[in-house]
Amino acid sequence: MADGDSFTEISTQSWGGRLIESIKGVAVGALLFLIAFPVLFWNEGRAVKTARALTEGRNSVVLVDGAHVLPANKGRLVHLTGEATTAETVACDLTHLSRNAVKLERRVEMFQWTEEEHSKSEKELGGGEKTVTTYDYKKSWSSTAHDSSRFKKTEGHINPAMTYESGTIKAREVKVGEFSLNPTLIGAIIAADRVAVAPADLAKAPPEIRSKAKILSDGVLFVGADANNPQVGDYRISYTMAPSNMPVSIIARQVEHSLEEYRSKSGYSVQLLQMGTVSADSMFKQAEDQNRMLTWILRLIAFLLMAFGLGLIFNPLATFADVIPIVGSFLRGGIGFFAMMVALPLSFLTIALAWLSYRPVLALALVALAVGMVFLARQVFSKKSAAT
Repeated sequence: MADGDSFTEISTQSWGGRLIESIKGVAVGALLFLIAFPVLFWNEGRAVKTARALTEGRNSVVLVDGAHVLPANKGRLVHLTGEATTAETVACDLTHLSRNAVKLERRVEMFQWTEEEHSKSEKELGGGEKTVTTYDYKKSWSSTAHDSSRFKKTEGHINPAMTYESGTIKAREVKVGEFSLNPTLIGAIIAADRVAVAPADLAKAPPEIRSKAKILSDGVLFVGADANNPQVGDYRISYTMAPSNMPVSIIARQVEHSLEEYRSKSGYSVQLLQMGTVSADSMFKQAEDQNRMLTWILRLIAFLLMAFGLGLIFNPLATFADVIPIVGSFLRGGIGFFAMMVALPLSFLTIALAWLSYRPVLALALVALAVGMVFLARQVFSKKSAAT
């Protein structure tokens, strides 16, 4: 069988059917529109509380020497740098490969069929719509299982169940000097060093893997008959690790001889780890940058939810006008512009209301900006109405 093929399907939907579907979408649009408000409100509270927690941490953190635990720092937020070490040997539960490491990550890929869908729709006179959908099938390596039973065309594109999976194995006891790390800090350590599978490692593997596995030139384990001609159902298994003695920088609360999360007055925790030797100031700055980025990402998501929801609410009008395709397309563009112009000031108003108890001056400025945008939108629509 060829390594790839395509399947094309042409479907049509009547104007009445499209109108019914668009009316059903009104409820979905209303739900998305309403969801956007609590998401925006929650996000602003989260952002302010996180910023306050980081400011509190920056002002109270104490630089300590990880080699010695000072009882005077008990309960305080401390910053230390050193090597993350462990005496443990972590072992892969699949192949039994083992290393003295803080973390061992296994990446499993299966050679399998994948499906890509591409659709193109055209409106027809009378409000109907014709859709041409092409399904492309090809074989490729993927760490995600593709369920071939969900393919549009299953014949000739059958994938077996993915019996091997990726995974992470972490040491239970990891220290930096005399300090023990909690599971969250251990999990934050990055496993970036590639592990080349050796013949001695393959010898430890279970018989069902060892009997059909080969070590490739790059140290990756291939499970199948022919690495140069892989078949659907063959596997590639590769490893990376965070070896013992990796340099790390940590900001956390000192509890006896362990490092735990620091609970701020705002109720949000501070617990940071970065690879390498990093100053406390740089670590806080990066955390603050990440908080701002996440805040804007969630703002954008909520804004799009609001605008998309409004678009769905008014979509039946455009579908009704699709009896004459050019009129429907023009109206749909107008609805999209209207949805954006309404969602933007409503987003600003919601953000302002969320900040009233935190930053009242900025909140009032946002309210003024939102009112100005509403006024501008009204002016634009008034001019368009007068022109028509």
